Amino acid sequence: MHISKMEPRHRVARPCSACHTSILSIEHLTKLLNTFKISNTLVRLGRTKCSQLIKNVISPVYFKEIVTALKDQPFSLIIDELKDISCEKYLCVVIKFYSPKYCRIFSIFLGLIHVTQTDADTLYGLLIKFCQDCGINIKNCFSLATDLASNLCGVNNSLYTKLKENNTNLILLKCICHSLNLCCLRAFDDLPIDIDSIIRNTYSFFHRSSLRTSEYANLFKLVHRKYPYKFIPISTTRWLVRGKAINIIITQWSTLKDYFQLCIANCSNLSVAENLVSLYNHVNFAYLLFLKPILFEFESMNRKFQSEKADHCRLLVELNNFVKQVMSRIIKIEYNSMVVDFENKHVFKDFDDVDIGYECSCFLEISLSDNKLTESEILAIKKKCRLFLITLIKQLFKKVSKNVQILDKTPSNCYQTLLFNFN
Repeated sequence: MHISKMEPRHRVARPCSACHTSILSIEHLTKLLNTFKISNTLVRLGRTKCSQLIKNVISPVYFKEIVTALKDQPFSLIIDELKDISCEKYLCVVIKFYSPKYCRIFSIFLGLIHVTQTDADTLYGLLIKFCQDCGINIKNCFSLATDLASNLCGVNNSLYTKLKENNTNLILLKCICHSLNLCCLRAFDDLPIDIDSIIRNTYSFFHRSSLRTSEYANLFKLVHRKYPYKFIPISTTRWLVRGKAINIIITQWSTLKDYFQLCIANCSNLSVAENLVSLYNHVNFAYLLFLKPILFEFESMNRKFQSEKADHCRLLVELNNFVKQVMSRIIKIEYNSMVVDFENKHVFKDFDDVDIGYECSCFLEISLSDNKLTESEILAIKKKCRLFLITLIKQLFKKVSKNVQILDKTPSNCYQTLLFNFN
């Protein structure tokens, strides 16, 4: 539908839908346009009519263009389960395809499929019906991208295995961001529970009291001449938030310990403060120093894959380098390749050779010389750190290596060649 052929109210509603503007603003926008006398007739358009125009007039036109562009065109599907504020379950469907007309790759939201059961058979039936209603040939789907939910990408009975029956060459890409986060979560199970307790209890201690927050801020400003960063809680929905939380606690470690001791002296929240003082010891500080650079590397890689303007070919190189960098901490040089037999215990470095980070190593040496830590305590710390790295690298190979192999098959100049041929 050409803009010049649209009615005035359609012209107002169209940019509102294209620019993601709040529909509520249309109430004021029409009044403003009428004051400029752009048209001979007054534009009367409220939010209710605007919503219906977008839903019943503009949306079908755009959707028809998408279906036309997808005719006999290979595409990828990106799907995920979600809940709305009323706890209703939906399957979100996003389609990604290359348009020869515009010589670019599009990622377009197709719609939401309401679901009650989320088993593989039900999701497969609903997705097939949705594609048929849209006029999309599911056999043209050559890749599927999902999170790590077993009903979506499991090996035995999942939506992926059902779709693969229609297309034996279907490629499965699991979300790298989810994978990196889960790798760290699995490895965290090998560390003492005190690490999580420090993060949770420190946040809770200040979050529930504005008085304690104010007192601590004044103490921190008195010592460092600036206000402290706010503490971050552990969240299941925010990827790798532990890294930021640990970094904040490390930078404020000594001041936090002093404040908890002041609380004990003033008999303020005695039991909680005593528990926190017992957690703020040299052993736990060594673990935090060990985790800090590792989680920073994971968080940095996670941000790169969340970027909307990332160079996909360069991301592959960086992901390869990232995996090799983590491997170099725990795997011996002669075994440092993308094919490792983890059943062979000789591939892992000894306790003294494991790279636990410069800060952590220096801290352990100083603590030993100052008699703050014993040799047995340092050995126990190194054993735990080694076990953490072994679990971490195993999880990386399990959850990320397949994606690396798939991306590695794509030539580095594929996108430039594709664009050149169509131009």
